[in-house]
Amino acid sequence: MKKFFVLLCFLFCGSNVFASVNFWSNDAKEITFVEEIQYNLFGNSKNDGIAFATCASLDMKEFLADAAIRGTGDKIDMTFRAIYWPTITSSKTENVANFGVGGTYHLYVYPEQFTENDFKLGFYYKIRFAKDFTFLFDFNYFAKLTVFYFDLPKLLNQTLNIDLMFNWDINPALKVYTGVFANTYFDYPLSYEPTLLFGVENYFTDKFMLGAKLSMDWVDWISAVANIHTVTLSFMAGYRL
Repeated sequence: MKKFFVLLCFLFCGSNVFASVNFWSNDAKEITFVEEIQYNLFGNSKNDGIAFATCASLDMKEFLADAAIRGTGDKIDMTFRAIYWPTITSSKTENVANFGVGGTYHLYVYPEQFTENDFKLGFYYKIRFAKDFTFLFDFNYFAKLTVFYFDLPKLLNQTLNIDLMFNWDINPALKVYTGVFANTYFDYPLSYEPTLLFGVENYFTDKFMLGAKLSMDWVDWISAVANIHTVTLSFMAGYRL
């Protein structure tokens, strides 16, 4: 098993410099709660107006789990995610990598119309360079099951998705990040509508965080001239146990 993970990191990084694999850390545990307000500068029928979200996450280094709920008017989103990715440390550099598998379930309830059940299952990879820059990548199988409240058959659609993200720790308290996502935490479009994300987070104490992020959803990315579909500005406040 250990050689398997080392080989995978060799394929991703192009250099066999990883010395050891840690599958579990008993002493590493971080619990975080985040409250978020999302304001849609302009949006679609799902993301209109102001939304409020609450998220709780558990980070045990090799295991990550989180759950969240968002309300937008009378519409509700719920998301549950878990990732297991053993840590691979380098013998020649300060780089630290994680590689593993993860899954996400998302439920969207549109009252008196339909519900959407979204499922993601795939591979997750993260590498941290020199303690201040992190690259994240995931490749997922994605399925959407739509159930209508009236007399229409259920719809099942399936596809494959890729997400990319970059984090830069300017200092121990301040982090900026950007990424391109096929799906975001609460939004799972069926067609390829990539989201460009820009964000910043700052811990004013060891436990209290404030942040903001701007996301832009695009349509007709491949088949025609790309157009912005939705722009959302979010403000976050978090507390780390």
